[in-house]
Amino acid sequence: MILALIILIKGIDFAGLHVKPILPDKHYLEARISSGDRIVFRVEQGTIYFVDVVKHDDIARYGRRPRQVR
Repeated sequence: MILALIILIKGIDFAGLHVKPILPDKHYLEARISSGDRIVFRVEQGTIYFVDVVKHDDIARYGRRPRQVR
């Protein structure tokens, strides 16, 4: 997992690390770090914010943009 984090931070194109938006809102991105685990993160103004590491079956909870608190 540490290698995956370094690859994401440095912006290296690496064949084994698949990065894609989480549907339907595409607010978060996921990076596959093993057959069952994903890193959930966001990129804002060139900064990567790591949110969570989850099993692939749990990725759907990050499919929607979080509600803003008023």
